[in-house]
Amino acid sequence: MTTLVGTTEQYGQVVSNFCSTPGMSITQAQQTIPGLSSIQLYAVCVQESGLAEELQQVVDRRG
Repeated sequence: MTTLVGTTEQYGQVVSNFCSTPGMSITQAQQTIPGLSSIQLYAVCVQESGLAEELQQVVDRRG
């Protein structure tokens, strides 16, 4: 299944190769994991970090 952040396989590859230290450049990541834009690569990292969930909780509390 393909989502906004790619397939399950792509997601795992991004986390292990791009989001985790030492990581790789955007260009390297796009060559290694074709089909994802730079925004999608960063979106995976934001999702994986838990930041998106924390922001949603803040919005819900203010809501």
